[in-house]
Amino acid sequence: MKLAFMTDVHANLVALEAALQDMNAQGVTRIIHGGDAIGIGPWPRETLERLHALENRLVPIMGNHDAWYAFGYPHTDDLWLHPNEIQHSDWVHEQLGESFKPWIKTWPYKMRETVHGLDLGFAHYGLKALPDRAGYPLYHKFIEDPRAQDLDELFADFPVDLMFYGHHHPESTVKGRALYMNPGALGCSPTPHARYILLELHENGSYTLEPRAPEYDDTVLQKAFEEKRVPEREFIRKAFFQGHFEG
Repeated sequence: MKLAFMTDVHANLVALEAALQDMNAQGVTRIIHGGDAIGIGPWPRETLERLHALENRLVPIMGNHDAWYAFGYPHTDDLWLHPNEIQHSDWVHEQLGESFKPWIKTWPYKMRETVHGLDLGFAHYGLKALPDRAGYPLYHKFIEDPRAQDLDELFADFPVDLMFYGHHHPESTVKGRALYMNPGALGCSPTPHARYILLELHENGSYTLEPRAPEYDDTVLQKAFEEKRVPEREFIRKAFFQGHFEG
């Protein structure tokens, strides 16, 4: 069985297509997306349409950007959204309308399964113990440089062998109580590479892990930011692509 874990596509359709093409070439039969399908990139509707077309091949996990669209912004006094992000997210929600909400509302916040005796966990990130005032789960703010102890505490309610997550965009692999793996955001990185993890599971309980990072044409992405007049696109380039488009 070959499984692919990707996360944080962030409406970057060209990166998603590059990853899917590579997954097909690798013989992947099941894809798990770790949340934040939308937000930041210029193709929110097209990205959701492409993911929906994967049908039973895809297992989507809820991310904070997905939840903001489906349920509204968090009902809390501790809203860590930058004002620029709110303006951009409002535009994303306008592009999507209401049509995708019923589907996204079915996405789980976390998932656990056992394959050939191996316990696998999938989540966008760790959730706070208490929900917001409306009863919706709240994510922890990402830890800049996570240590084993940090991740053991963050996913304490999720005892597994392999834990796959996202939310924080840089790649990270840390061995603690579990092996914690964040492949890095597929749609937001300082270089035009669509990052994901290829997991091959064997009947004897063994497995192999391979980070994959097919390249994509980011000139198409840059052009789309301008053609679609994406709000706060300069802020987005600086904050989420780390100056990749500058100069």
